Amino acid sequence: SKDMSLSYGVIETYEYDGWTLSYRYKPASKGYENDAPLLLIHPVGIGLSSWFWIKFFEKWQGAALYAPDLIGCGVKNGADAFDPDTTRGLSFP
Repeated sequence: SKDMSLSYGVIETYEYDGWTLSYRYKPASKGYENDAPLLLIHPVGIGLSSWFWIKFFEKWQGAALYAPDLIGCGVKNGADAFDPDTTRGLSFP
């Protein structure tokens, strides 16, 4: 599914291991199509997701960008929420 302007990237969703996950993508700028893409990982914390990188996406002129929403993040983008009462997803010691 695509629901954002290209300057902020487009949001895509996919299924993996029973999870619905999402990521933000911006294609390479003209002249950078053959460069390796840049992968941006957002910090872990309540309410964080690929939106953390929106200003970077808006300004970036270069290779393609990918910013995945970590498991349990990106709910606003259509991803599944993390349930701490289950054993699925991320765990911290």
